[in-house]
Amino acid sequence: VLSGLALGLACLSRGNLQLMIPVAAAWVVLESSQKQDESVGYHAALVDRSRWVAVAAVLLGCALVLAPTAIRNRVVGAEWVLTTANAGQNFFIGNNPLNETGEYQRLPFVDPNPKYEQRDFAREAHRRTGRSLGAREVSSYWFSEARGWITDQPRHWLSLLWMKTRAYWGAYEIPDNLDYDFYRERAPLLRLPLPGFGLLAPLGLLGASLAWRKRGWPRLLVMLVGVYSASVILFCVGSRCRMARMPALDGLAAPGGEVLVGEEHPGGDRLRGPRGSGEAPQQQTQSSDSSRHAASMSAARGRCQPLCDASGFPWYGLSTVCKLRARG
Repeated sequence: VLSGLALGLACLSRGNLQLMIPVAAAWVVLESSQKQDESVGYHAALVDRSRWVAVAAVLLGCALVLAPTAIRNRVVGAEWVLTTANAGQNFFIGNNPLNETGEYQRLPFVDPNPKYEQRDFAREAHRRTGRSLGAREVSSYWFSEARGWITDQPRHWLSLLWMKTRAYWGAYEIPDNLDYDFYRERAPLLRLPLPGFGLLAPLGLLGASLAWRKRGWPRLLVMLVGVYSASVILFCVGSRCRMARMPALDGLAAPGGEVLVGEEHPGGDRLRGPRGSGEAPQQQTQSSDSSRHAASMSAARGRCQPLCDASGFPWYGLSTVCKLRARG
């Protein structure tokens, strides 16, 4: 239930996290209690009553948070809206013939002030259709307008989608109504030399490729990053929009960095440097350095235990990765 409550609160903050509700429910049924040395078939998982009880608990937690919001929307707006009804507008902002970057761009009929955006979208939909539309109808209208453009210009849309993907995973913090650089000038904490997105993104993707091989909760982190990232890329890319998946990506970046520097991960695989598979004389010359490195890593592991070892995947803090010495 607590997990459902947390997911429900997250959905109130970022509406596209609602996509994680069915994903999390499927994970609870198929993956939640599996460990690295277990082999539970999908049929056995589907008939396991305890898993469905856990799914019901997660959904109950979500409902306890989202139901009051839906009821409030019904009372105030006379429509059943779970959280917000602006998905279609946001989809059109990121998928229209005037958008050439995939970032937020002002439309000629919309005041860029967030206070008036929904009002202006509703007015333009009314002008184009000639009738008054409810909140859900306005959202549906702009979804249909964006889909019509995608159908008419598929190559242009695919090019735009590629630009949005590059921008989403790029190091640049894309501003909209919130500007990271603006806040960094005024917040001393943000000016500290901490790892930026340009470092965390590739390490997180590397960690995700390793985590997907492990059964259990590591896959849930990968699914969270994947589903949320896809939802942002399909709509409109901005620095503020990608912040919600940073906790999961940070967790994946730690083991990704550990493997990248040459540390042996639990499966016995090793990501060697360019000289790691070189000639025998070089390996003999570096044997003493490798031994010292292995000893230092063993000591580091003793000081920093994994956050969870049920899945057999190393989850050390970023501080452990930062303390590793580069070899060579």
